[in-house]
Amino acid sequence: MEEVILKKSSTRTKLSMVVGKNLFQVVRFDKKSILMHEFSITRKSVLGFKHHSFETIHNWRLFLLITCISSFIFISPISSTWTAPWYVADLVFLSSLGLLIFSIGNPHILVFNTKSDRYSVFFFQWRSNKDNISETLSNIGIAMSEFLVSGEFVLPKITYNIGRIGDNIGRIGDTVATDSVVMEEQVQTGQEEE
Repeated sequence: MEEVILKKSSTRTKLSMVVGKNLFQVVRFDKKSILMHEFSITRKSVLGFKHHSFETIHNWRLFLLITCISSFIFISPISSTWTAPWYVADLVFLSSLGLLIFSIGNPHILVFNTKSDRYSVFFFQWRSNKDNISETLSNIGIAMSEFLVSGEFVLPKITYNIGRIGDNIGRIGDTVATDSVVMEEQVQTGQEEE
């Protein structure tokens, strides 16, 4: 059994994916270390996997900030009247502020497609180590791709090699791209160069 920590916050709450011999489970631990199951699905029933990270909203964050500030300037007369066009500025302000707050939290949705249903877990990166979450989610994407092809769930260690142009075609560090799936290359131990 292997536990993959998706999010661990400073308040001792934790979101984990537990991969066992027969099950995929997503569990949450609250501040008192009480375990709550999000879902459990059998390994045999998993047909697909998606990771949504809302990159479009994240990339438009500056535009949202400018829209939010400029619409806030136009809602000041709203305190005395509720007539057109001032209510449009209110709607634009509330919408852009909501999307801005949503994007600052760096939300993620992991979706597991099965034979009968879809199971998803939603979480924000707030109050957690963003670099660790990004690396973990990248590794889970690669591990799930390999799992869908071979049935084995192995979290790879990804390194990004910088070399001559052409050296890394089809390679990302210690991994090899094969059949549109990035798979970890097996390193043979016991063989030493003489």
